[in-house]
Amino acid sequence: MKLLSLIIEEKKKMHKITPVERKFLNLLNKMGVDPNDPADVWSNLTRDPLHLKDEELSLRLTYIFTEHWMDPDDEDETFDDLITIDLSGFNSTEQFDDEVRALSLETGTPPFMFENLPYNQHGLSVYTDLVNSTDYAVGTDTEVEDAMLDYANDQLEDLDNFEEWWLDSYIEPDEYAIEQFVEETVDNRLDDMSEDEIIDEAGYDQDEMEEEINELVFKVEEFQEKMDEMQEEIDELQEQLEEMEEDDEEAFTTDEYMEIEEEISDKEIDIGDFEAQRDEAEGDASELRTKIDELEETAREELKEKYMESLQDDIDSEGLEYFTGNYGMDREDAIDYYFHFDRDSAAIDFAGEQDWGDALSPGYSDYSEQEVDGETYYTFEQ
Repeated sequence: MKLLSLIIEEKKKMHKITPVERKFLNLLNKMGVDPNDPADVWSNLTRDPLHLKDEELSLRLTYIFTEHWMDPDDEDETFDDLITIDLSGFNSTEQFDDEVRALSLETGTPPFMFENLPYNQHGLSVYTDLVNSTDYAVGTDTEVEDAMLDYANDQLEDLDNFEEWWLDSYIEPDEYAIEQFVEETVDNRLDDMSEDEIIDEAGYDQDEMEEEINELVFKVEEFQEKMDEMQEEIDELQEQLEEMEEDDEEAFTTDEYMEIEEEISDKEIDIGDFEAQRDEAEGDASELRTKIDELEETAREELKEKYMESLQDDIDSEGLEYFTGNYGMDREDAIDYYFHFDRDSAAIDFAGEQDWGDALSPGYSDYSEQEVDGETYYTFEQ
């Protein structure tokens, strides 16, 4: 298709309006076609109702109608009076934005046949080529970089699109939130257990503890019996000493007297030892009794600490996957609740990893470059 062949031939010539052209120009006027809207002019010429098949004629008529429009309400202004026109502006780009100039260079379509659309492609201006009915996004290197960052942020709105190993580089655990989760999870688990289950799971055997208390009580009684027996023996020995003193004032100097005193001393030492062992056994029994009285609370506290450490280790090891794999959470929720997400760094890195064409030219995955006044413009077919 040689869209600019007409202007190449008549670039510096005045164009003489043909009867056919005049007929269509007046017809457009009578139809009330908006001369400020090349898209409306083009549509009426090439589609309903006129259906012109001559593309160059349609382009020329669009240019003439939009550039030399006659007011249909003024009887003195008709295209019948238009004899010749200067077509040198047909493909002139000087009065157009650089974006349109770049698109005209890329497609060969005259610049006045591009319409700026009311939406953008991640911040890039989008134009429609009225001749080819094709949309293009266009921008400079900086604008495309900004568009890629916008594209990346848009993609990051749904974190389920990303692999967890990639996301792991941009998330840090929210220690407070995870600690709260761990404690609440463990408390709920313990609440679902019976008192006996908690005690057994913590490694306590209450019957065994009761039996141990009975054994300690028996030992206390044994020690006390031995202490009583020894005290009786000491009392008897004391009586012997008193009798010896009554019979002989010098008895305390005899070997027999001193041997009895030494025996008394030894027995008093033994009583002290038995007393210490008795007190220790009584203390152990009392401690066990206290443990039994507080066993459920003690077992719960110990089991809670054990479960929390285990759960924390699992989360530290598995990270994000712990919540998505074990609880079926989507990544967005898991990260929002339990992690700090460096979204800015993730967006910058993701944008740098993507192909411009794939991101900004969906369906075509390609782009072109055109230089306008020393600036490179990138065009993306939509």
